[in-house]
Amino acid sequence: MMIHELTRKRILVLSGAVLGVLLGAKVYALDLVRKGRPACTIVIPQAASRQERTAAATLTRYLKMATGAELRVLKESGKPKGTLISIGETRLAQKSGPTTSDLKWDGYHLSVRGNVLYLWGRDTPMISGTRAQGTVRAVFGLLDRLGFHWLQPTPMGIHIPQLKTITIPDDLDVTYNPPFMFVHGRFTNWGDWSLANSFRTATRMFVGGETWVHGVPASLFQEHPEYFVMRDGKRIKPTNPKNPQYCLSNPDAQRLVAKWAMRLFKEGYEVVALGQSDGFVPCQCPLCSGLSASDQVHNALRNVAEIVGRKYPDRKLHVLIYNPNYRPPTQFATYPSNTIGQVCLTELLQTAFGSHDQAMDYWRGAIPGGITVYTYYMGLYYDNGLAPRFYPELAAAKIRDWIAHDVQGIYWCGGGENWGAEGPTYYVIGRLATDPSLDWQAVYQEYLNLTFGNAAPAMKQYYDTLYGRLKVCRHSKDDWVVAGVGHPDVTFTSTYPAATLQELRQALDAAKQEAAGDVRVLGWIRRAEISYQQYALITQAFLAYRIFMLAPTASNRTQVIKAVNAYQTWVATTAAIATAEPIFASNFFPDVSLWTRSDLKTNHGHLQRTVPFNWTAGQSLPGRQ
Repeated sequence: MMIHELTRKRILVLSGAVLGVLLGAKVYALDLVRKGRPACTIVIPQAASRQERTAAATLTRYLKMATGAELRVLKESGKPKGTLISIGETRLAQKSGPTTSDLKWDGYHLSVRGNVLYLWGRDTPMISGTRAQGTVRAVFGLLDRLGFHWLQPTPMGIHIPQLKTITIPDDLDVTYNPPFMFVHGRFTNWGDWSLANSFRTATRMFVGGETWVHGVPASLFQEHPEYFVMRDGKRIKPTNPKNPQYCLSNPDAQRLVAKWAMRLFKEGYEVVALGQSDGFVPCQCPLCSGLSASDQVHNALRNVAEIVGRKYPDRKLHVLIYNPNYRPPTQFATYPSNTIGQVCLTELLQTAFGSHDQAMDYWRGAIPGGITVYTYYMGLYYDNGLAPRFYPELAAAKIRDWIAHDVQGIYWCGGGENWGAEGPTYYVIGRLATDPSLDWQAVYQEYLNLTFGNAAPAMKQYYDTLYGRLKVCRHSKDDWVVAGVGHPDVTFTSTYPAATLQELRQALDAAKQEAAGDVRVLGWIRRAEISYQQYALITQAFLAYRIFMLAPTASNRTQVIKAVNAYQTWVATTAAIATAEPIFASNFFPDVSLWTRSDLKTNHGHLQRTVPFNWTAGQSLPGRQ
């Protein structure tokens, strides 16, 4: 069963009487739990792997939460009888269950044969936190079909259906192969939430971008200056040991990088990142001077790939398509077969080809192993800092575009920094990265309903208004950059005019009224309100300053100072939440460590250079004294 068919066959969670009506006089099904009591046993291999033990523990934990029933977990030597759930590579599965030969990455099977429900996926040994965990994902696939949803990565972020009887149809037969080899970045460290929403790396992968430094460390400059960049006739000693600039054409330097990659493959890695240093500086030595900056990089990456491919033809180098090598190579047509391209989605990529589609089509054809993408849609490096940037509709459009271009993996450079404003976006990303055929609007509504209950209509008004402004105010040229790049005052005031702030405030107030008495819902509304206060107070300070500049009176100057002080007071209050309200922080504030950092006051550096936030006590300020 292909991915787009997964929602067609749902697991039945019904009483026996209803099931009998649906299926006729005879009931052909497996009861896992019956009236709150265990009706089956979980069986794992005698020498169960870490993934298989984790899968069994995960299933028992969540089924107990939903039903109150605690299923027994036995090794095969215990000779369990009756209805069974076989997890992983048991003898039962090897004899009668589905094979894993048709699975890729961390795909899995859910199937019933006889009196056994088989949960079995493609697993690989772990290396540096990366591996395929298909059997664990099979458990999450089952739980998802039972109505569990991981909305936010906190105890209060899990929707647990209240069930008494769980019945599985005897013709259940699902094969799931994920659309992406990895969906990682800053979303992958939140436990069950991450794995349930496909944020993981399903291959043993050395993750990185600028990795040349691992093969040619800066410490080699003293003995081998010829490995490093030449400018104006001189070799340049690295000033940053983590980011040296190289003579990429030097064959000995290329061999050192190849040896480094081969060491990793020998350790068991399946994919190794290979990329030039950030802030690339072209070399002017005799070997490089006849080459464009782009060809300096392309030639070096290809040469390393060819060296490595002689010994490890079945492993993959994840080559970085990033400044300056957005432009196609001029000295060869395609990369070797042992390469995957990591295409960084920035304006330069589109500039080099004329359009996004042309760029993606070219690299998909020029790199035989396929392509992945490195995205910049979220992150604190833009001028709006912690304020929201990415919205569900755009996230869904991007994922479907990447599917259309056969993208194999997604790295999110940023994300997870603002659960109060972007929580629905993160959920849409995870659900569509699991199954791109899903309707993003239905997923968005699901998030709102399960998170906010009776307050969902009011919170939909809040988020619709917020995302409508983000959609309108995104930069017309670069859809990953908010309007007013380098000018936070323009970004905030254009995105959040006074009327919009009032509308957002009214929606939050209405939501709190609808949720009266519901501690869980009120907690998530409060988290949304904290995000609202952050961007609203910054905007109000900028608006007050605009008024002051038009009419620089003492009274208007006072209003600016009051607005800035209001923001700073909010900062102090928010920074204290982690220690003052640890239960709230644990349950409703996944990003609390980021929001309570000392530099929140300056919005992670974006406000400290901007008037009026850079005014200091005792400074001579503009305006009438």
